[in-house]
Order: sequence, then C-alpha cells, then structure tokens
Amino acid sequence: MPSRETAIARALDFFDTNGFRDRLASLVAVRSTSQDPAHEKDVQSYLADSIQPWLERLGFTVAIHPNPAAGFGPILTAERIEDPALPTVLTYGHGDTVRGLEDQWRPGLDPWTLTEEGDLWYGRGTADNKGQHAVNLSALEAVIAERGGKLGYNVKLVLETSEERGSVGLKAFVAERAEALKADVLIASDGPRVMPEVPTIATGTRGTYHFDLVLNLRAGGVHSGHWGGLTTDPAVVLTHAIGCVIDRKGKILVRDWLPRNGVPAAVRSVLAGCPVGGGGEAASIDPRLGRAGPDPGRENLRLERVYRARHDLRPAGKPGQRGGAERAGALPDSLHRRHRSGGLRPCPAPTSGCRGFRQHPDRKRRHPHARQPHRPRPPLGSLGRHQHGKDARQACAGDPEFLRRAAG
Repeated sequence: MPSRETAIARALDFFDTNGFRDRLASLVAVRSTSQDPAHEKDVQSYLADSIQPWLERLGFTVAIHPNPAAGFGPILTAERIEDPALPTVLTYGHGDTVRGLEDQWRPGLDPWTLTEEGDLWYGRGTADNKGQHAVNLSALEAVIAERGGKLGYNVKLVLETSEERGSVGLKAFVAERAEALKADVLIASDGPRVMPEVPTIATGTRGTYHFDLVLNLRAGGVHSGHWGGLTTDPAVVLTHAIGCVIDRKGKILVRDWLPRNGVPAAVRSVLAGCPVGGGGEAASIDPRLGRAGPDPGRENLRLERVYRARHDLRPAGKPGQRGGAERAGALPDSLHRRHRSGGLRPCPAPTSGCRGFRQHPDRKRRHPHARQPHRPRPPLGSLGRHQHGKDARQACAGDPEFLRRAAG
C-alpha cells in the first residue's frame, strides 16, 4: 500500500542507483549562464529541451514566456491541477547560472561536467539552482509513481532564467499573473543551509530593499596631478557617506533600519542551538562583526546576525556587467575600484528605510561644527541639489571626530 515511507524508499533507490546523478549531470551540461550573451540559446534550451519535456511527462501543463524586461531570459510556468478544491503548492527555481569561468576551476574540474570526488559533486548549478529544483521535481516524480499518478494536491511552478542578473523582470511577470499563480503555500528552494550537513527549512524571509549611492560631481574627470586636493574627490565623499551607515564591525548605524525591540523572542527560541558555518576556505566567521563585544549566554548570536536586519555593500554595475548586478548575491573576495566620477541619488520612493537614512545623520551624528556659519565646506556638486543633500553634507563634511565615531 502506498505510504510516505514507500515514496521515500523509491526516491532513495533512484538516488542510490545513480539515476539522480545522471539526471543532474545532464542539466549541468547545459551551459545556461545568463551572464554571457553568447549562451542565450543555451538558456532557452534549458527550459525548452531539458525541463519542459520532463514536466509534461509528469502531467504538467507548461508554457514558456518572454521576459517582460527586454534583453533578459524567458520564464517558464507550469501547473498540475488534480482538483481545484485541493490545496495548491507554488514552487520556484531558476535555470540560469553564473558564468562558467572555466579558467578559475582547478585541474580535474570543469563547470559544465558533473564530477564526483568522494561525497562531493562539482559542477556549475549543482548547488545553485539546478540541484535544488531537480531534487524537488524528482521527489514529486517518486510520489506520483508511488501513488498511482496522484499527488493529493495541486502544484504550480515558476522557473526563471535571469536570477543571476538580479531576477530582472520577475516581479512584473508575477504581478501580471497573480491570479494564475495563486497558491496556499510557496516553497522556494534557493537558499543556504545553516551548515552543509544540516538540512534547513526557513519558514519566512525578511525580504530586501536595494538602493544605489551614486555621486555625480562633474561632467568628466580631471587630472589628479593638478586638481587633487583642490576639487572634491567623489571617492572620499562616498566613503564618508557609507561610513555613517555601517561601522567597521558591521554594526548598522541607521536606527530605523533595525527592529525596534531587537530580534523577537520567538525567533531567538527557534534559533537556539542551531549551528551556522561551513564555508571552508572560502569564508570564515569573523567574531568581531555585528557587536562591540561578547554576549554571554547567547550561543546562537551568530545565527541571529543572519536572520536579523543586516546591511551588505556591493560594487555597483549595470545589470549583466561582470562584477555588477550579475553578482547581486556575492560578497567579493577582494575589492579594487578607481573612482573618476561618480550625488547621493535619492531613493525612488519615500519608504521608511529611506526616511531613516535621510534622518540618521542629523539625529545620530550631528556635525559638531554645524552652528559655525563661516566654516567652509567643500563643494558637493549635484549632491546638494538632491533631497539628501543637507543630510549628506552634515554626514560627510569631513570632521575628523565625526568620522572617527562613524567608523566605530
């Protein structure tokens, strides 16, 4: 008789007999990087030739749509409706990957070939995100087979191909199809484990808010040999602006960006005893980040840093540029930037986060010389014409004591 245990046994047998490995290898072999225009056909082929036939065999109705944003990859939707009265699961994944970067893989490894080394599988997309949606669909396949073609619920799927370029177009696409994508629960398998060996289910997400700090001082660059020290340096101004947002230990200085009463007790209780780490050589936990000192009795403090408000800074770039929006989820291993020109651009909407940023320098870091009317300030060009100009001038006027405190 079909049961949860027999369905799991079927899925495990598929894995143990290398069925899943071979399936994932075929997906990895498709060079569906969205960050290289030369692979546009591979991105389309991943949906049309690898995913659509598989879904149709499982009884899904499938459609591939153009992205509402010109120049970005298509989006696949699929649904398998057994009974409209049954609960509906909406699941998400992305079929695109970052660039192959073949020359950066060590000998014996290739981004487009699944390679086994002990218990580890290497290949572009194995962990982000081909492996995840392949696991989900393989599990559905096992349950459907075990239950004689029935799941007992409905399934809808969104599979995009521009996630590695910032998911451009996805928000508009989903908004246009809100009714068609309506579901009782969303399962989005595109997130990390707290530790590689610890299966992790996150029951919610904070969401993110993105904005740019842009400085436009002049029409073109000037020679530093003559103008250095005479005219405003955009790198210096922008550095001071960033310094009043977050200190050197990673502590957010804009009070309105933080939970009013800290991490809720219910969240702390869930995180208690939960480990975090496992970055290996690529990443290690810096115990100095986030707080001024140790917090006795709070062993789960590290994980709270992940799930409470935090602020990340990324090198800016246009979508699709190497090192820019295409690396929207990456913290770089190193940073080397030259500023030639670059105002603190106002946020597009008067959200509470933006208001908090605008109010923060005046409220928390008032310039000690603000009441001296004859103290000269460097010209800030177009920065002074923006709605952030007054705050930015007070935050970034260059007083050594202010900068020392802002930097922690």
